[in-house]
Amino acid sequence: MRARPALWVALLLCASRGWADPLRVPIWVAESGGIPRIAEPVTTGVPLPAGRLPGDGALWIADGAGRAVPSQSRVLERWPDGSARWVLVDFLATTGPRQTVAYTARDGRPPAPPSGPLVRATADAEGHRLTTGPLSLLVPSDGSALAKDVLLDDGTRATVAVPTLAADGGTSAPVAGARITVETDGPVRTELLIRSRYADDLAWEARVAAFAGSPALRVQLTLTSLANRPYTRIRSFRLPVTAGDLATGFLGIGGAARKVALDGTHTIEQLDFRAARLDGKPSDASGDGWARVAGERLTITAVRRWFAEEWPQALDVSKAHLRWPST
Repeated sequence: MRARPALWVALLLCASRGWADPLRVPIWVAESGGIPRIAEPVTTGVPLPAGRLPGDGALWIADGAGRAVPSQSRVLERWPDGSARWVLVDFLATTGPRQTVAYTARDGRPPAPPSGPLVRATADAEGHRLTTGPLSLLVPSDGSALAKDVLLDDGTRATVAVPTLAADGGTSAPVAGARITVETDGPVRTELLIRSRYADDLAWEARVAAFAGSPALRVQLTLTSLANRPYTRIRSFRLPVTAGDLATGFLGIGGAARKVALDGTHTIEQLDFRAARLDGKPSDASGDGWARVAGERLTITAVRRWFAEEWPQALDVSKAHLRWPST
């Protein structure tokens, strides 16, 4: 569950001499974090002209030498003739620090099966079990947690509990049960969708994604009001995490990480379009919208989109939780 700088992906669509030629769509992967990437998961969309990719729309990804890398594809949208218009592809990319590497989306069959790590998913009475190689976890069918028995290959364990809500205008009590569906099932990325709600008609969704060969687990949370009232004030939306010794916190401000000791709760607030506040004191820069807690072997990061643009917003960290408090 470690956070790492993102890879940048660019597509270049080239006109071919004719559709009888094999499909070749270059995908450029740029590493901007200054660290080597080995079989790092990448997700991108591939647009195609009408009639170019009929049938199931399957694509495979080749590296610079034309070898197939672990990948999966899914048609998102089709043209009126049934051919693929947009295809979502996931694959594993390898780059050096600050290097740009070309991959190619291709149709047909690869010359040889790809080799590399895979996601393995199984289901039983307890729930859905996901294994990536360095990481395994259980998404319980009773909805008691988003992920439990999270185990890294070094023996580190963690549990990601169900998010807790504090809001005005209702009890915010949890409603028993949750619906779990497999939203994406593939060898590179498998993603589960968990749906539930609170008694005051505030619904939440959690997407739990595991990636082949990766020690990172991605959890995306969405909160939606189903109530008739026009406005609900959210006091906090808290994600409880039980893990080992999480002793250090970080808050993103002005493109840098501000280190804080987890001797209490530390908060970054973006109250307007100007600078942020850290623990109640004005900062000289805007907030970056992320907070992190870290131990010796485990790192947990929370991100809020458009933090500086859609103010007021806030994030805080402690040993017990990552929280989205009210501002």
